Amino acid sequence: MRRPAPAMTRALLPAMLWMFAGNAAAQASIPPPGAGIVIVEPDVVLWSVAPGLHPVLRPSWAEPARGHVVAALHERLGRARPTTDYRIPEGLDPALPLAQSLRLGDALALTVATRDRPLHGYATRTGPAGGAHAPDWTLGPGLSGLGQQGGNAFALLVYLHEGYGRDGRPVRRDGDAPTELAPLAVALLVDLRNGRVVWSHRLDRTAGDVREADGARAVVDALLADLPP
Repeated sequence: MRRPAPAMTRALLPAMLWMFAGNAAAQASIPPPGAGIVIVEPDVVLWSVAPGLHPVLRPSWAEPARGHVVAALHERLGRARPTTDYRIPEGLDPALPLAQSLRLGDALALTVATRDRPLHGYATRTGPAGGAHAPDWTLGPGLSGLGQQGGNAFALLVYLHEGYGRDGRPVRRDGDAPTELAPLAVALLVDLRNGRVVWSHRLDRTAGDVREADGARAVVDALLADLPP
């Protein structure tokens, strides 16, 4: 299970992403029907908030919520394509390319969540192959091994960070600068041939309570609403 990166790391990683922009070896594309997608273990972080008190992480909420989210992702994506799971090993060596690509994904999720426009509106290049809005981000080669396991062509990374007040309702998403515990709902689709991010989406307001199966299904449906079936 991934945990929120320290504040200093979060500040540095978005700058590191620029080092990887535009360096993919092949043109990425939105997955055609039938292309396999590996669902990387979703980064689900939940906490409780009470007036005048510091937020308290709730891992006992996050673990079942993660299961609800994974089930909903399989249900949504499995209608048109094969899906598999990848659970991130505990104690993954941070020096491994896979770990580095995952941390770059963490940073990009924060970038997508805090920009005024979606990914294709600010991380693009113009070219005949991809048109005027071809994504120009790559997480590097670290995720390529996931494509060799089961013949997957793409990986989906999902980040859901949510706080709940004493009344059980999600905390307000007010556009403040990200903190260690800031609401976040982002999905990234990565081409495993070259590590390029070919699609992303964020939610600016919650669509449901991921602690419940129906709520997780509503969140997933909203988060993947414009992903081609």
